[in-house]
Amino acid sequence: MQLGLVILVLLSSCSLQLRAFPFPFFVPYTSQQDVVAINELYASLGSPDLHGWAASGGDPCREAWQGVQCLGPDITAIQLRGAGLGGKLSETLGKFTAVTTLDLSNNRIGGVMPQSLPPAVTQLDVSSNNLSGKLPDSMARLNSLSTLHVQNNQLTGTLYVLGDLPLKDLNVENNFFSGPIPEKLLNAPKFLRNGNHFTVPAIPGSSPTPAAPPRSVPTPSHPPINVIPAIPQDVARGGDSSKKISPAKAAGLSALAAGSLALALLLIVFVVSKWRRRTSDRGGYLGGVEMSTLDWVDKPPGQIAVAEEKAAKASVSSDRNFQESSQGRCLQFKFRLFTVASLQQYTNSFSEQNLIRETLFGKIYLAENQDCKFAVLKIDNAKMQADEFLKTVQSISELRHPNIEELVGCSVEHGQRLLVYKHFSDDTLDDVIRLKQSVSPDDHAAKITLPWDARVAVALEAAKALEYLHEGGQKQVVHRHFRPEHVLVDGEMRVRVSGCGLAAVVKSGLALQRSECCLDALSYELPEAASSAPTWTAKGDVYSFGVVMLQLLTGRKPYDSSRPRGERLLVPWASSRLHDLTALEKMADPRLGPPAAAAAARSMSRFADIISRCTQHEAEFRPAMSQVVQDLERARQDADDAHALLVDSSVAELA
Repeated sequence: MQLGLVILVLLSSCSLQLRAFPFPFFVPYTSQQDVVAINELYASLGSPDLHGWAASGGDPCREAWQGVQCLGPDITAIQLRGAGLGGKLSETLGKFTAVTTLDLSNNRIGGVMPQSLPPAVTQLDVSSNNLSGKLPDSMARLNSLSTLHVQNNQLTGTLYVLGDLPLKDLNVENNFFSGPIPEKLLNAPKFLRNGNHFTVPAIPGSSPTPAAPPRSVPTPSHPPINVIPAIPQDVARGGDSSKKISPAKAAGLSALAAGSLALALLLIVFVVSKWRRRTSDRGGYLGGVEMSTLDWVDKPPGQIAVAEEKAAKASVSSDRNFQESSQGRCLQFKFRLFTVASLQQYTNSFSEQNLIRETLFGKIYLAENQDCKFAVLKIDNAKMQADEFLKTVQSISELRHPNIEELVGCSVEHGQRLLVYKHFSDDTLDDVIRLKQSVSPDDHAAKITLPWDARVAVALEAAKALEYLHEGGQKQVVHRHFRPEHVLVDGEMRVRVSGCGLAAVVKSGLALQRSECCLDALSYELPEAASSAPTWTAKGDVYSFGVVMLQLLTGRKPYDSSRPRGERLLVPWASSRLHDLTALEKMADPRLGPPAAAAAARSMSRFADIISRCTQHEAEFRPAMSQVVQDLERARQDADDAHALLVDSSVAELA
């Protein structure tokens, strides 16, 4: 009894002391203003399922809330790309006085842009949401804003509020903006603005570009008919007494009018019959659609957009949906329809000299003339009907992302199934990993390899493409054939993923691969594909991505018959070594060299952990691509730090 009283007295004393002298670790580390702002943002977004986030209280910086980055007690970045957010943006964003990066892209956020925005923000990305209304006047005060992405929303109004900002990267595509564009924006290093209603030249110094037509209004599918003007009424009636004409002249004018009317009728009959014959010949989704030649050649790249605007037959609607006009089944497309003859002309009749590479989807040829380059995919054994193929192409044309190969158009003439893309690079990630540039073992180029920080950066850019396919649009797209040969890489290590949306074109690909016993191709297939009727989902793409990451780490092929039996299949051999740091350094690509591997050990460990989770046998244990992107961002930062450390040590040794 006495012992109990003593304990009670001690507890009471401690309680009083804690109230009088609170310890530092009982006080939230994050600034209270940021805590209040992030609580209100969370509630405004509809209380989404985000790790650590709460509608009241909490400690975002100390507790490492999902997507939150801090410098000391201040929140400096919020990155929630593709996190399934809804609701709307809160009016308290302006309370984040230290936030420089705000990325809420690829979500379902609605409402309007708030008047209150982070005053120090330099990068603001709210693209691919459901935002509407005008840009707030307060944006004119964001004096540090250099990157602004608001594409793929329903924003309206003008861009006047952005006129004096130091923008270097501005993307406002696929909105409802209108009116003139401030001259300063036209001089921005990167300015994307297609899919709006602006009344300024597409290129400074060029002729004005007319405002884009409303998205729901179809363009006429047949050429306009020039009707001959009617004879003035005073002439037909004979006019007044001062302008009377003789009966003979009146008869002549009557004959002329009758002849003109007959000629107009013949012209109308000819045009209508020709249009009907064209519609009947093409039928289906090609009804009334003009095929175009490659009229963009012989023009500098910067003038292609202007040329396309001016070429009525070569232009296509920016409407996102098929539209039927009153003139029969006359549909509009977001892409261009090319004639086979024009594609043959600029690929040298699809000659071997113009062959860039062969892929699972078919052969890719270079179409070029002086300054213009396009890549033409000639799909092998395509058995899709024209209607079905055009629907597939329409879906592909709606995929707009910096890391996805951009579609220009297609051709369906004469039973052909051809796709035309903007040319990005002749090289793929497969070429880079295998050192395509090496001429001989003795050549100096054979010693050149992709450094570790560049490998992580390439993986990150490719991951962003898959994240967009899986989570960035209204409809999920599964790549189904993600491999190094479908990842285009240019000389600056920028990335574009090809083959997006083409899974339906090669439905029999898996059976074909199995019949040919192509173990290299099967190494990218998900484990559940061993069943008789596998269902490929986004988690299948995650598995394939993990295999590609493993190739970047080791420099090996997914299947190598020249290696010992236990090492031929890359994933089973590497899986048990991914969490052993010593084994990890040994399995790293030897071309990186011991110093590089040692310096990048932390980044490699994080990279290996991502691989391990992506290649899990059970699909439900694999992460979403949005999580992979976040983890790769951290791995890239570690790799950059390791690279800087390696450079500093090399400079010190030389000194």
